[in-house]
Amino acid sequence: MGQHFEGISDCDTAIRLDPNNAGAYSNRGTMKGRLRKLFEAISDFDTAIHLDPNIAAAYNNRGLAKFLLGHHNEAIPDYDTAIHLNPDYANAYHNRGIAKNTLGRTNEAKTDFQSALDLAEKAKDENLKAQIIKQLTQVQER
Repeated sequence: MGQHFEGISDCDTAIRLDPNNAGAYSNRGTMKGRLRKLFEAISDFDTAIHLDPNIAAAYNNRGLAKFLLGHHNEAIPDYDTAIHLNPDYANAYHNRGIAKNTLGRTNEAKTDFQSALDLAEKAKDENLKAQIIKQLTQVQER
């Protein structure tokens, strides 16, 4: 947890030096999200997106923060945009699948999980692959 506080401090410094540093806002939002400061995280992602609307990770992570706040429907358009900006973004497909599954959109969730799995296999991301397989198995058992 201490590393996130240090990271936030580093991002604060970067933002003070360059208030238009979209990456610093996005990174700070990610760290705030990990600390469950979700409203602050969303604010940072909003700023990052305003400064640079092409940061796929900012959309994905803002969607995740919204999802964690229980705003499942609001999270999906952010995942959609992340995927539009980066069609190989396995995490965005995975997160969108989780949101759709939570909303009872099981068939759409399966499609997203399969896309995420294919991309994770292509990237040789064994950790993400294991998470996706777990989600896909749970959806298929329903």
